[in-house]
Amino acid sequence: MDRWNEINIKGISGIDKLVAEFQIWEIATVPSGKFKVKVFENERGSFKGFTNVGMVVNGTPEFGVGSGNTIELALEDTIRNFVSEMNDKKTIKSDELTDEDFAWADPHDF
Repeated sequence: MDRWNEINIKGISGIDKLVAEFQIWEIATVPSGKFKVKVFENERGSFKGFTNVGMVVNGTPEFGVGSGNTIELALEDTIRNFVSEMNDKKTIKSDELTDEDFAWADPHDF
């Protein structure tokens, strides 16, 4: 469907298309040794990425999010954001991260 971004239905404020999914291996910190990033394209042609794992901050998960003008830039920004969140959490704890420091997205979303 090449013209998906031209669909206009009253009451629908936006449509995002899943354009890529990546498995990222990070065996030093992430409990499972890997996580996923999904990248979506919006109707304007820009891209946004989301991780399936987040860092628990004050009891709330903060998932990695990134954006860019290409799939690759959104992927890189998303990974950098998530790694930065992990490093910040390590600094705050002054210790190794445990399973309780991570929150996983609903498997149905990934």
